Amino acid sequence: MELIEKSIFQMLFNFYFLIKTFLMPGPFSVLLLISGFIFFFFLKFKKTGKFFLILGPLLIYVASIYPVSYFLVFSLERQYPFLTEERLHLEDFSQVAYVVVLGNGSFYQKHLPMVSQHTNVQLMRLMEGYRIYHALPHTQMILSGGGSGPVAEGEMMKTLLVSLGANPQALLVEGKSGNTWEEAVNIKDMVGLKKIILVTSAVHMPRAMMLFRKAGFDPIPAPADIRFHNFSDRSFWPSGRYLQSTEAAWYEYLGLIKEKIKFLMPVK
Repeated sequence: MELIEKSIFQMLFNFYFLIKTFLMPGPFSVLLLISGFIFFFFLKFKKTGKFFLILGPLLIYVASIYPVSYFLVFSLERQYPFLTEERLHLEDFSQVAYVVVLGNGSFYQKHLPMVSQHTNVQLMRLMEGYRIYHALPHTQMILSGGGSGPVAEGEMMKTLLVSLGANPQALLVEGKSGNTWEEAVNIKDMVGLKKIILVTSAVHMPRAMMLFRKAGFDPIPAPADIRFHNFSDRSFWPSGRYLQSTEAAWYEYLGLIKEKIKFLMPVK
C-alpha cells in the first residue's frame, strides 16, 4: 500500500512540474501558437487554427497588463502585514531567536562583484532580513538556500553580509535545501522549533507560511520584495514587468495547489 501511495505521489509530482512549465503564460502562449500553426496549415482545421493563433497573443496581452497582474499579485501580497519600523519598536519581539531569510537565487561567478551574483529578489529579501536583525540585536540570522552551483545560496548571502560589516558569528547558514519545504525541515533540524521571523517575497509568503507551519513553526511573517502597493488607473498597454509579476503569482498559485494535494496524500 505504501509503495502504491509513493508511486501515485511521484506521478502527481512529475505532472506538477509538467503543468508548472507549460501553464505559465509565456510557454502556454507559444504552445497555442505552435498548435494553431499546425492546425491551420497542416491539419487543415482552419477554425481551430485561427482560434489558437488568436488566443496565444491574447493570453500574453492579458497577462502583461497592469490590472490583471495587480489582481493576481495583490491577492497574495495582502495576506500578511509588513514588519515596519513602527512595529519593530512597539511590539514585543523578545521571544524571537532567529531571523530566517529564504533564498531565491544566487549564481556563483568569481569574476563578478558579490552583489551581482544574487537575483534582485534575493537582494530584497536579504536586505529586509538584515534590517530586521539590526533592529533586534538579540537575534541571529539564518540564511537559507542550497542551489545547484559550487557555493550554496545561503553561504553566498553570508559572504555578502560579512563584506558589509555584519558579525559572522550571528549568521547561520542552511545550505542544503532545494525548495521551501526542505528549508523548513532543515532549519527545524538545525535549531528546533524556536520562534522565528520569516523573511521572503510577499508573493511567496502564503506558501512559505503554510509549509513552515506544517513543519511545526509559528513564524512571524516579514514580507519583502513588494511588487504592488496600491491600485492605480494605469493604461492597458502591456509591459514585460507586469508579465513577470503575473508569472510569479501564477507560480505561487500552482505551488499552493501542489502543497495542498501533498498534505492530502501523506507519504511516510
